[in-house]
Amino acid sequence: MQQFDLLLLVPLAQKVAFRDFGVSVTSEEVEVVLRGVLFEPKDCWGGLQMQLVTHAEVANVLAAHLHDWLCERTQGDLGAVGPSAWADFVSSTQDLLRAATG
Repeated sequence: MQQFDLLLLVPLAQKVAFRDFGVSVTSEEVEVVLRGVLFEPKDCWGGLQMQLVTHAEVANVLAAHLHDWLCERTQGDLGAVGPSAWADFVSSTQDLLRAATG
């Protein structure tokens, strides 16, 4: 099974963290969040490769988890800037996932 390079998503996540939450996050911190969704324990990447979920669904799940993590980390309001405002993150993530799954 082909693996996905998390480092492709890290700059996108760092951009929204700074833009919407005013925080700088390390690559390592972001990787932990993304890895938990794409691989273990959620395994959205496996579901995507087995065509059980779509690229859009995985991108939106990643955005939601990243958003929740940033809210928790900054003790911010969950509704202040929701993941639905992250169309750029979701669109770019979908493109990267499509490229990786051929």
